[in-house]
Amino acid sequence: MILNSSTLQKIWSLVEITSTQTLLGKSDRELVLYLLRQLENKHSLNLQEYDSATNYIYSKITLIRDLADSRELVTV
Repeated sequence: MILNSSTLQKIWSLVEITSTQTLLGKSDRELVLYLLRQLENKHSLNLQEYDSATNYIYSKITLIRDLADSRELVTV
């Protein structure tokens, strides 16, 4: 199942508002679970959406960490 644009937007919005320390300080698994919990607090997901969101976030971990790294460089 492909995520709809609303869910994708919510995931990236969560990444934007999550602290750099959280994005960089958690293991991949911890970060995925953290973002999924935050997403579920704002938007209930059925099992297929949850699985798709999990796979999507895992596939974007490197990008998420790169964005956090660049954000950290800007604030230093």
